[in-house]
Amino acid sequence: GIFVEGYKFMASRSHFINNTAQNGGGVAIGSFLGDSSIVNFWFISNQGVAFRSNSVGDTYVDFSHFISNNASIGGAIFHSNSINSNYYINNTEFSHNTASASGGAFHADALASFIGQYTNFYNNSAVVQGGAVSIMKGYVDIRTCKFIENSCNDGSAGALWSFGEDGLLIDSSTFSFNTARSAAGIYVLGQSSISNSIFESNNSTGGG
Repeated sequence: GIFVEGYKFMASRSHFINNTAQNGGGVAIGSFLGDSSIVNFWFISNQGVAFRSNSVGDTYVDFSHFISNNASIGGAIFHSNSINSNYYINNTEFSHNTASASGGAFHADALASFIGQYTNFYNNSAVVQGGAVSIMKGYVDIRTCKFIENSCNDGSAGALWSFGEDGLLIDSSTFSFNTARSAAGIYVLGQSSISNSIFESNNSTGGG
């Protein structure tokens, strides 16, 4: 893969397939101040996180595909400890990504905000929390997204796990056929607002 340290990372129309690393099998972004942008990327079957970032700048992911990637935390994307960062994900697909701990598709230790629009999460899985998305700290804004058949069968939140107490907004989105031991669709700690959305055929063996 690629390891980047510097002020800004911008890339488009690229494929990262079958790369392996402990941190960032596809692309690893080191600590720097600039923004990151990936457009029309394909991350397929990478081991050890397809895209890892530790930047204090914002990250933009557009028209990209994350398929069958695997890691312990954040099967496709892992963002660590940067409370001033914003993550913008638009028109992107996450499918069949897995994490042996948290965030089958996406995990963040800390963010200012996670903004997802017109993005689909299909068949992602984790063991501990957040079959598709796990966010420890930060405002979460989900609009016109689909969470379908994601799972966290030994833990909490088949689709989305938000623990940051910074607020959760969901609008015009669909959560269907997600499974977990508890909270089949969403687990949220803190204020939440949900409108114009569909929750259908989610299943929890515990509650929620």
